Amino acid sequence: GVCLVSKRKLETDAQIRIRLKFFKRKEFLCVRARVAWIKAIEIIPEISVNKYRLGLEFINLKNRDKKIISKFIKSISPKFIARRK
Repeated sequence: GVCLVSKRKLETDAQIRIRLKFFKRKEFLCVRARVAWIKAIEIIPEISVNKYRLGLEFINLKNRDKKIISKFIKSISPKFIARRK
């Protein structure tokens, strides 16, 4: 799955199509996803900025798409680990 920010408030369990663009790839990856959770982004407690964090679960990913996503995650993982140290 993936977590992203949206201006639209979606319902939990809604099924959507998203287009993902990865570094060093020309084409987009179009996948289906289910909204697993949604949370309003707040600058000050209890004051929303009309943006939402969405937790998405990929649905019926093709093996080719799984490999592309997995390769991308592996390529950025060392960068995030290095930043945390």
